[in-house]
Amino acid sequence: ELYGNPDMSLMFVLSVVILALTSSAMAVPTDCNTVSRGRYHPLVCWLWDAQVHLPNEQFKEEIFTISVNDLICTNFQVTSTKSSYIPSSAENKSKQPSLHIDLTGISATCKGNYAWRGMGGGSGNVVASVSGNTVHL
Repeated sequence: ELYGNPDMSLMFVLSVVILALTSSAMAVPTDCNTVSRGRYHPLVCWLWDAQVHLPNEQFKEEIFTISVNDLICTNFQVTSTKSSYIPSSAENKSKQPSLHIDLTGISATCKGNYAWRGMGGGSGNVVASVSGNTVHL
């Protein structure tokens, strides 16, 4: 139930699935098989090739069940990074050093399978492109 309304929950789940089934193009990074082109080139290629396996999920609402399985996210990109480091102080040994990292323009592509049932049924492939603003670590 979403906001106390069962119909709203089903609409939300179906909207998420419909959005997940819509693919959008992602910019391909520079060729990662050649000699490094800059300071961050190895990181760009590592992020692009990284794979994150997400757990299988199942959503039930009334008579409908939607399952999303074998979801793998890859093609990670970050538009920019900003970091700062604060060392421990010689005067105040109890102060711990800290590292702050901001990642901006994060995006990835996730692929997997879906199946639905209830008043019929079906299955297919999921291709979702996700992106966000800034993550503070």
